[in-house]
Amino acid sequence: MRKIKSYARTVGKGLSNLCQSLIQNILPKYQIDKEKLTSLPNLHIEIGFGSGDFIYNMALANPHQNFLGIEVYMNGVCNLLKLCQKQPLDNLFIYPGDADHILESLPNNFVDAFYVFFPDPWPKKRHNKRRLVNKNRLSIFFTKLKDSGIFKFVTDIKDYFDQVIEDVGEQSLLHKKEIFNFNNKIIVKKTNKADKMSLDQPLDIKIQTQQLYFTKYCNKALKEGRSVFSLVGHKITPSIDNLRLKNA
Repeated sequence: MRKIKSYARTVGKGLSNLCQSLIQNILPKYQIDKEKLTSLPNLHIEIGFGSGDFIYNMALANPHQNFLGIEVYMNGVCNLLKLCQKQPLDNLFIYPGDADHILESLPNNFVDAFYVFFPDPWPKKRHNKRRLVNKNRLSIFFTKLKDSGIFKFVTDIKDYFDQVIEDVGEQSLLHKKEIFNFNNKIIVKKTNKADKMSLDQPLDIKIQTQQLYFTKYCNKALKEGRSVFSLVGHKITPSIDNLRLKNA
């Protein structure tokens, strides 16, 4: 079956001479092979890092954690490499390619956190199947996360956010959702109940308050008056006794 890509062109416009130089000379220092990747402790992964400011600042602020940024668009990779050139980091790694190639190679119960901020919304209904965050990838994220691992998702597209909330609910024992709408930096909290749902390997995903990381795109959305929706899920493997009570 042909794989449905969540992205289109990987180069939005021609790369400058500087970008080509960074890719040739700086990128190899930050690339990591799959075998070494699976030996890294305390691994945080951002998929689609855009300009790279979030993953870079996270790595800078947390030197004892490891961070992998995945981005298919080479213009975005160049932006992150510019930051790395100014102040190199030993705990930051870059994969300039399809996230699925990395996800399939990761051990289960291995990753500390996944971050997906403002992915391509593919707004036309016939293109929704191309969205990065869908039922299949949510299942993969939760499988690869450690117990108490974190999944953070932020978008300014309400339809996309509603879809992810629904998909999370279908794949977990979800008792409460806390949805945060950041509109001009004002937080509006909404709480909803969801029925229990059984899985072969049930998960209790708690949607909790998230500190929103104001990336360049996020600041632009807020400046233009658009709402920004945030979701954070913690993976918790229920105890056998709790599972019996929930399934009773």
